[in-house]
Amino acid sequence: MVNGGGGNTFTILNLLFAHFNPLTYYPRLLFIFNRNKSANY
Repeated sequence: MVNGGGGNTFTILNLLFAHFNPLTYYPRLLFIFNRNKSANY
């Protein structure tokens, strides 16, 4: 995944998927958050 102009759309899609299946969303959110934090800093 490339962080850029499409990031907002990707986040919205994740929020939509979270509404249907939060059990798979939250671990993925933590993974993405940790990956982005390590990539940004």
